[in-house]
Amino acid sequence: MAMREFWENSGMRLLFGDCTFDSDARTLRRGSDDGHLTGKAFQLLELLLHARPNPIAKSELFARLWPDTFVSEANLASLVKEIRDAIGDDARAPRFVRTVHRFGYAFSGPVTEVPQRNGIDSIAVLPFANRSGNPDLDYLAEGVTESLINTLSSIEGLRVTPRGSAFRYKDREGDLDAIRRDLDVRAALTGRIRVAGDVVNLQVEIVDLAKRAQLWGRKFEAPIRGLLALEEELSREVLTALRRDDRGSRKRYTENAAAYQLYLKGRHHWNRRTAEGIERAIFNFESAIDADAAYAPAYSGLADCWIALGSRDLHPPLQVMPKAEAAARRALALDADLAEAHASMGAIHEVFHWNWDAAQQEYLTALRINPAYVTVRQWYALALAHRGRFDEALAQISVALDADPLSFLLNANVAVIHYLRRAYDAADESCLRAIEINPHHEPARFTLGLAHQQRGRIEEARAELEKALSISRGEPHVIAALGALDRSRERLEALAEISVTRDVSPVHFATIHAALDERDRAFEWLERAVEARSGWLVYLATEPRFDSLRDDPRFREIVRRILQ
Repeated sequence: MAMREFWENSGMRLLFGDCTFDSDARTLRRGSDDGHLTGKAFQLLELLLHARPNPIAKSELFARLWPDTFVSEANLASLVKEIRDAIGDDARAPRFVRTVHRFGYAFSGPVTEVPQRNGIDSIAVLPFANRSGNPDLDYLAEGVTESLINTLSSIEGLRVTPRGSAFRYKDREGDLDAIRRDLDVRAALTGRIRVAGDVVNLQVEIVDLAKRAQLWGRKFEAPIRGLLALEEELSREVLTALRRDDRGSRKRYTENAAAYQLYLKGRHHWNRRTAEGIERAIFNFESAIDADAAYAPAYSGLADCWIALGSRDLHPPLQVMPKAEAAARRALALDADLAEAHASMGAIHEVFHWNWDAAQQEYLTALRINPAYVTVRQWYALALAHRGRFDEALAQISVALDADPLSFLLNANVAVIHYLRRAYDAADESCLRAIEINPHHEPARFTLGLAHQQRGRIEEARAELEKALSISRGEPHVIAALGALDRSRERLEALAEISVTRDVSPVHFATIHAALDERDRAFEWLERAVEARSGWLVYLATEPRFDSLRDDPRFREIVRRILQ
């Protein structure tokens, strides 16, 4: 290949030995490690690879690497040594970079070329901007973004940044260097959505972050009742621009435009993860089902909302978990391959029925259907940690974290696993990462406070738990943690007062009584928790705050029932 052809036709990934050379992304990797090359050394390796197996004269290399500048041969020899060190080559018995005596250098080892189409093998779909001037339409921008993320995530060989990390860059689409560095992607897709009357306008573009150049862009327009068709057209156009096959990449679950918009509103409120947001999501999902009784994802979304209410001291589990199960089973009756509904059933079996075999089967089924589904992987990881299977738990959640490293929720759940396994320093690190990403994330503050407490850092623990209490606006589990920390009967009275107006898990009362060394009272409340099917009981087997009760046969019997 002539040199001019090489410069005009890059876009190949080259494999040799245990190295991967990507001319478009300007990267060299050796195994799982980055190969560190200076700019000149990278350029030299690039020249040698694309001239292979033919040698390049030193004079030509000097002309290309240092045009109009005189340098000695020692400079060139230094670059060759840098390359050999980076790729694990030996000058005495070279496998790849060969010295041609009195002439120059050649790359002579075997090389495999992997076409990269247009060089884009990773992309971040950034949150679409709502340019309608009406914040009530944010759900449309968010819904179109999520739909596109889900579609692209199903394409083999294309790595797509999950929602959690991508949405950190809302309104920051111009920060190209940070996006490329932090999300480790080659391209970014940005969009703007505007609704005028009953017409939706989309403006979308794909930017090559390595070249800082637009690869593709287009405007779309459709009536709002045609939003589903518009999303499908957008997906086809994006996949065409990325030169990807879109066969089998989408499934349309409803033809009802109103049902779809209600579902998007439900997803928007669900993603807020607040009590108010979950209640509004339930209303939207139920309204979507009223509009289309065969809308499987709406049932799955409804199931997750009921699970959240039943496991977060918001509603009694005996009242809401049967509703969750009914919704999840209806979703599966409509679509047996809906990963989200299998994940919901896994959670229901684990935290409500205490049927581990069924829970694990549902979690693994969801992962088989959609290995990229981050939520089920972290739920399964936590379920394993609840049972003391910490190595497996960390292995599962590490897969999710590798895909979505900037998710504060994932980092916080990694911290929970470390806390349960008594690795408190590691728990600290994960909590602090989560807090760095989102300083107002209550679970990370809560777990950090518990980790401090277990090491006797009482003041630090109190400070973090007080922050968690403020952020959560007085959630019972945080009140209980402070009550156990301070051995405070006043906190018991506060929980009793709160329980008059909302559900409070009996586990929280047991936590304080255990800290007060009031065993019989602690077990009275734990038995009440068993009767109430409290979701907090799944933590009992590994929660350090109950270590003082572990030698009691009553404790072992309760744990046996939960982990059966």
